[in-house]
Amino acid sequence: CNHPVTTAAARMRMLGLHEHSQVNPGGYIWNFGCFVSAPGCVAEGTPSSEFAWFPGFRWQTEICRGCSLHLGWLFTSHDHQFHGLILERIVEVEIGRAP
Repeated sequence: CNHPVTTAAARMRMLGLHEHSQVNPGGYIWNFGCFVSAPGCVAEGTPSSEFAWFPGFRWQTEICRGCSLHLGWLFTSHDHQFHGLILERIVEVEIGRAP
């Protein structure tokens, strides 16, 4: 839907990497990038530690504020949080240019 989600400046590394690939319990492989902020997303549901990809973190599904498409997960610990966004579902654009 081209709703702004995050910025390239918000990229971060988790466990030494920006990009990660993880498998969910259903066997689906998700490729996602880590971001310190994603104001274009909204977290849904109760945080869960089941099948957590990052030790010490709980996760919630995140959807687009514009169209409600699943865009990734919000990961939270007792003192830190970050967004894991599915890279094929977000589009990076230059400021001043349409996607």
